[in-house]
Amino acid sequence: MAPSLRVLDRFRRETSGTVSFEFMIWIPLVFGILVTLLDFAHALTVNSTMWHEARTAARGLSMHAMSESSARAHIADALSWSDADYAVDIQRDRTRVYVTIRTPMKTSGLVDFATARLNGDWVARVTVLQEPV
Repeated sequence: MAPSLRVLDRFRRETSGTVSFEFMIWIPLVFGILVTLLDFAHALTVNSTMWHEARTAARGLSMHAMSESSARAHIADALSWSDADYAVDIQRDRTRVYVTIRTPMKTSGLVDFATARLNGDWVARVTVLQEPV
């Protein structure tokens, strides 16, 4: 019998109540840790996507391959899966392109169980030299 099945079998056969009591004590803690991990994993995935899309938009803008509106649409499409509130700021001067994506940490989690306790914003700010025309 597999080790995990032996544990379940022992749990099923145990009649004294101690296993049930321990299960009742530990399961909320284990579940809380799992939800916290999933929440932070989702928040970090949102942050990673923000950085990737900021780089992609800045590069496209610097090479004159996309307009500012198409860069905003590209970022919106790439972050549409996350349900995160975000703000995009695109600035240009003669030599540089600046793309900044910002989202509150509080709302970047999957269920906002752990991230609701965080203050501040995730910020992805990319600066790229503009290619000559």
